[in-house]
Amino acid sequence: MTRAWIPWVILSVAVFAWGTQSGKNLMNTPEKVFPSLATWHTLPSAITNPTFPVTGLHNLVQRVPPVVAKPTKEPAVFALNWLSATGSGSCMAHAVGDASESHLESTVATVKVSSGC
Repeated sequence: MTRAWIPWVILSVAVFAWGTQSGKNLMNTPEKVFPSLATWHTLPSAITNPTFPVTGLHNLVQRVPPVVAKPTKEPAVFALNWLSATGSGSCMAHAVGDASESHLESTVATVKVSSGC
């Protein structure tokens, strides 16, 4: 009976972790969470959260008073945060669930063979 709940528990934990701000910070900017990663040649955030300036729009719009104190250009940058997206958490939970399920099945099969059942 408890075996049936394992995939649901794994999915719940993964979706919860993916939904927290600290989880998103860890996945989107790992070098801010772990400063030792900032010394890498390619920053981990360049892999987990690549950014792309939107051509033809980036820094062309200005915010002016009374919205801001002095005129500033508005960046138009698309952040492809593929790792912190909810679908990635679901996919990871599925992979872990499959791995744990196959491990449980092989354990059960071993127990059955060794016990002679």
